Formats: sequence, C-alpha cells, structure tokens
Amino acid sequence: MSISWREDVLSRFFGSVPEPMYSADEPKDRVWGVDYVGRQLRYSIWLFVHEDLVMISGDQRYPFTAESLFEISLPCDSISEIPDSYYPGNTGLGFWYGDPNQKYNMTMMLLKRPDGDLKVWPNCVWPARHESYKAISTECAGKQYDPAS
Repeated sequence: MSISWREDVLSRFFGSVPEPMYSADEPKDRVWGVDYVGRQLRYSIWLFVHEDLVMISGDQRYPFTAESLFEISLPCDSISEIPDSYYPGNTGLGFWYGDPNQKYNMTMMLLKRPDGDLKVWPNCVWPARHESYKAISTECAGKQYDPAS
C-alpha cells in the first residue's frame, strides 16, 4: 500500500513543500518530510509512504531528537483537507487509515491555532478489552451502545 496525499494540500497547510528524505540505500520516494514553524514550537512530519505510517514531532528547537517534547507515530493510508469546526473557514488535515468516509478511521487531526501553532490530536485505537472499544465499535456499526451488553 502507499499513503495517498496531495502535495498542494500539504503545501497550503504547512506553507512549505514536502521533500523526499532518503539515504543512499533507500528508494527516493520512501520517506517524505515537511517542517513547520509555529510561534512556540517547531514541528516535523514524516510520511513513510510505503509503510502506511506517519510520524510527527514537536520541540522548541529540534523535533525528532532525544530532547523532543513529543513524537507520535500512527497508521495512515491517506491524508486529506478537513474543515476546522472551531474556526469556520479554516481547514486542517485529517490522517486516515481505512475509508476516510468513516469518522473513526481518522488516526490524527492537525489544526492551526490562532497563534500559528498546531493542535495535534491523535486518535487512539482502543484495545478490544477496553470499555470504550465497545462503545466506538458499536457506534461504527450503526447500533446504539448498551453498556449492559
């Protein structure tokens, strides 16, 4: 599989063009990266296009280092522009694994705060033994959740 994404959508959101990142022993299109600088943090997003994997890191100086404030990796097979429900007229990015028409297939959402920093919202994949898994999987199937079941 391969991550489906459009350069113009990512460039519009981040203000810079995603660039291929590779070493001599890797295919040139395996990993793409894009950097973004907010008011308080620097962000780096890596797309492992053939592994259906996205990673994001944020730090005041250097993302993806031993001192990063956060690093998140998650499954993703498509990225699309989504509306920002907090700021009408603004858009964000939705990261999906599976059918993007099913809201529970969104693994992460990136939105911009008014100060320019990013809101990074990963969505947890709930283990089957967790009570929330039952609620989410039942809602996804279009059934009303009954906690007694």
